[in-house]
Amino acid sequence: MFFKQLEPEKIGQKKPHVKEGRIAVRYAFRGAQKPQVSGGEFSGPFSFYGTERPLVKKGLFSGDLCFYAANKGLVQGGEFTGKSAFMGSHDTKVEDGSFSGEWAFCESNEALVSGGAFSGFEAFTESNQTRIQGGEFTGSLFGLLAKGMLITGGRFTGDQALRGSVQALVLGGEFFGERTFVEAEQLLLVLDRHLEEVVLPKSGVLAVRSIGKLIRDPDKPGNALVLALEVGQGKEHARIVSAEDLPLGVKDPALALAALEELKKKFGRS
Repeated sequence: MFFKQLEPEKIGQKKPHVKEGRIAVRYAFRGAQKPQVSGGEFSGPFSFYGTERPLVKKGLFSGDLCFYAANKGLVQGGEFTGKSAFMGSHDTKVEDGSFSGEWAFCESNEALVSGGAFSGFEAFTESNQTRIQGGEFTGSLFGLLAKGMLITGGRFTGDQALRGSVQALVLGGEFFGERTFVEAEQLLLVLDRHLEEVVLPKSGVLAVRSIGKLIRDPDKPGNALVLALEVGQGKEHARIVSAEDLPLGVKDPALALAALEELKKKFGRS
């Protein structure tokens, strides 16, 4: 019987299936089409660089910049300990996996995340149009300078989530970290939950059930409109309103945007 030999150094292989082995070369499986990874250890940098439709089920990726610029990937497992995994990738779906390396999905485009554990520093930094539906985010500075992020789920315990982000729309998720939303611009939020600590964003509208601590940074004062049923510390920086004033049950993005626009008109903050 003929068994196909894997050639990690060959460019553009079609449908290689990696099940085991320790591969330390640079650019292993570069440009491969529909590669499938269900095991193995990859310590060389740029493994699976520029691959098309990669499927990752298992494997240990300790080399930096694995799956750099990959297109239409699906991640169902694996351990990513190297820096900048999936940097510059496009249209990647993440259902599971562990990302402990720094800068995972930095500068990525249109990622869809429904699961996985992200403990590394600055995950999704400068990403574009990311959609977060679930997952655990314990690393600090998640979504730093990200643009157009949509969050409908997930658990965020790291500090300074969405710092400096632009045009984020938050309709779900749990936020427990310190200094959330610091320097965020055009932030739009409808959240029927409690926010532990928020730094007043530069601009935007926030409609939230309750906030434990609302901070106005004197060095970089924000001007966002914050509407809440209850604020523990810093209530002078918010408008305390009744439940009837807030669209807390709205989950549809289009309906949420329309409701936030009405709130902005009603409460007079640009």
